[in-house]
Amino acid sequence: MIKVLFALAVAGFVFLVLFGVIKSKIVPQQEINERLKSIEEDVARASARRRMKKTEEGVTPFRERVIMPLENSIGRAITNMAPAEWSRKLEKKIASAGKAKVWSVQLYAIFWVVALLAGLFFSIRYVSHAQHLAAVQSMMVILLGAAMGGTIPWMVLRILAQKRQKMIQKQLPEVLDLLCVSVQAGLSFDAALRRIVERMEGPLIEEADHMLDDIRMGLPRRQALKLMGERCEVQDVNLFVTAIIQAERLGTSIGKTLSNQAVNMRERRRQLIKAEAMKAPVKMIFPLVLFIFPAIFVVVLMPSLLSMMKNFLK
Repeated sequence: MIKVLFALAVAGFVFLVLFGVIKSKIVPQQEINERLKSIEEDVARASARRRMKKTEEGVTPFRERVIMPLENSIGRAITNMAPAEWSRKLEKKIASAGKAKVWSVQLYAIFWVVALLAGLFFSIRYVSHAQHLAAVQSMMVILLGAAMGGTIPWMVLRILAQKRQKMIQKQLPEVLDLLCVSVQAGLSFDAALRRIVERMEGPLIEEADHMLDDIRMGLPRRQALKLMGERCEVQDVNLFVTAIIQAERLGTSIGKTLSNQAVNMRERRRQLIKAEAMKAPVKMIFPLVLFIFPAIFVVVLMPSLLSMMKNFLK
């Protein structure tokens, strides 16, 4: 009897061990395989629909047949000559400017080379027509033209990124207020954010939609939030993301965290507006000196100058 009970105990222990291994290793792997299989099926159906659409429309457009492959090959050749870190930084900068779906690294590299060659061409043409310049001056003009041509694309990208960051910073307090109200009304964080994405527009809404897509594709919420903060490159968004991740990790109330973040963001926005208002007198000095003061001097001093000149001529 003891041997039978011992055998049953050993068999039960082996069964529990095998069940634990299957539960922790095999089942998650099967879920991942099923998810990957569903994603592959969706991609295959999308490609099939595109092929059917092209077949129905007739011949593939000239841009897709010739121009786009040529752009990709030229851009790939340019990026291969540059360091890999340069391509990663450029891709991150394009994403922060909100042009990730419009511009690619290869296309922007072509634009940069074209701008550089254009600056070089116009500077050489100017030097060839200006006969009074010395050799050193001609070389400096050529280098300056090439530098200006290569800098303009980066300035354009930086201006777009800064403009988008200001729009995100301006929209963040309103989104936080709506999130706070929705979560306190009983919705989860993802459901509240999805409801806001469906009813609002703007760069922050686009990033939130991208984050929800990442979560639907199987990415953990913490990593999706971190990626959204890296794409926005705004300090307020990073603070919001960090607060949500900490609240989720520590198990604190998301509604209370969102309420505190909404109050903090409104206060930060108020302080930012005050700082911009305090900069206004400094910014008004240049138009005053260049445009207003000369007109005042002309109105005030011109009669005195005219009378002095008249007395002097007598």
